[in-house]
Amino acid sequence: MEAKSSASWQPVFNAGVSYAFDKHWVASASVSYLPLKTTANIKIKAQDGTVLSSSDAEIKLNPIVTFVSLGYKF
Repeated sequence: MEAKSSASWQPVFNAGVSYAFDKHWVASASVSYLPLKTTANIKIKAQDGTVLSSSDAEIKLNPIVTFVSLGYKF
């Protein structure tokens, strides 16, 4: 079996806020989005190298990552 995927470069979109309630308490939040798209190729070969089966797939992942924090400064 042989598997390959194409190289891919994608931007990350990120937005966030941070708020200080007073001199000790701070809250932060952010959201990030990554539009990832790549192509994969899988080949199944016999021992002599003959390709028995080949499959191409387009893979799309569009994760949205969130982050929230509450902190205390000493």
